[in-house]
Amino acid sequence: EPKPESEPEPKPEPETGERALPTSETPIVQPGQRIGGFEVGPLLGSGSMGQVFLAKQLSMDREVALKILPAEIMSRDDDAVREFLNEVRLLAKLDHPNIVTAFEAGEDRGVYFLAMSYVNGESLEQRLQHEPVLPESEAVKVMIKVAHALQHAWSRYKLLHRDVKPANVMIDAQGEVKLMDLGIAKISTDEEGAAAFVIGTPYYMSPEQVQGKLDLDWRSDQYSMGATLYRLLTGRTPFTGQNTAEIMRKQVEEPLTPPQQLNQSLTESCNKLIRRMMAKNPDSRYGSWDELIEAMKEVVSLERRRAAAGPEIHRPKKRPIRSRTVTGSRRGTVTGLQRYLRLRKGPGPFAHLVVLVLIVIAFYFVVGLINKQGLLERHRVRLPQGLFPNFLRFYPKEDNGLDAPPPDNPLGKRREAGESAP
Repeated sequence: EPKPESEPEPKPEPETGERALPTSETPIVQPGQRIGGFEVGPLLGSGSMGQVFLAKQLSMDREVALKILPAEIMSRDDDAVREFLNEVRLLAKLDHPNIVTAFEAGEDRGVYFLAMSYVNGESLEQRLQHEPVLPESEAVKVMIKVAHALQHAWSRYKLLHRDVKPANVMIDAQGEVKLMDLGIAKISTDEEGAAAFVIGTPYYMSPEQVQGKLDLDWRSDQYSMGATLYRLLTGRTPFTGQNTAEIMRKQVEEPLTPPQQLNQSLTESCNKLIRRMMAKNPDSRYGSWDELIEAMKEVVSLERRRAAAGPEIHRPKKRPIRSRTVTGSRRGTVTGLQRYLRLRKGPGPFAHLVVLVLIVIAFYFVVGLINKQGLLERHRVRLPQGLFPNFLRFYPKEDNGLDAPPPDNPLGKRREAGESAP
């Protein structure tokens, strides 16, 4: 019997290399619930550091983004919780156009929350869902603003982000870049000073952060920025794996595939920028925020000049003409005159010849017209016979005032002999 037709298989989604890591999709709190002076609204999104709800701050009657932090993380260490709350207070003092403002952080009946300004827009992660690869210049410009935000936080309060990724970079309705979740990834340490567990997103974490080192500095965020830029320009994460442990191992051990191999339209300057930002050794990365920002601006400048110049047209190089003798060939020796005619610009030798002929003809007719008026004859200047045609010849006038025919005219000879014309 014929087999029943099976349903067509769904088309596979574009491979980005990023697999969904385990996150809790069950809402920690319910819409309508009140947490610390905020009325919880719909769920906006979730990640490794908790869930974000649209909420209303009752005292100010304004919409905010309320992040609810996982209880299993916050309950591990009281000292870590106090450190987190202290960092959020510092974050609330930051005033930068590219940093999402923090309003309040605290705990209400065992629920830890962070209230931030609500950004009406979309994250880079959301944009990548319908535009897998961003234009080079646009992506680098976004990361320049992210770098300014991170530089401000580090220079003022030594705050690190520790979780820079496309989902934490928002573009609001006016096109302004907003960096979210600054400073909340550093939560738990054990009593001996080593990291009790690693917080962050493995696809974008620096090797030193994967290894749980505590002496992290701004260069760790620089690595995560490079990984984010890698994803924006290639459509893939720098390292992939079947599980979190494999991805973290590759971050530390495996060399980086150059982004230009995945996106050949990238400029070499952008390729070098990302590779240096993602160097395994922090000392091999850019040495200061200013140096990094200047390097990114240079990439944008080079890309702008390349776009203004248009597509590159490959033309064959012209071989220089040298004076040489080709042995065994009919060409012989390239003489100085031949080289002059090849190298000289402007009208060629044929044009010169045409002008010379025109000059000779003009001279011929001018002298002929002078001859017809008898000026040459009066001055006893005789020209060779047959030099000019009849209509340009001079005939002396007879006594009756008529022009005498030329002596060699047969008709004139017959008239003088009294013969009639045939």
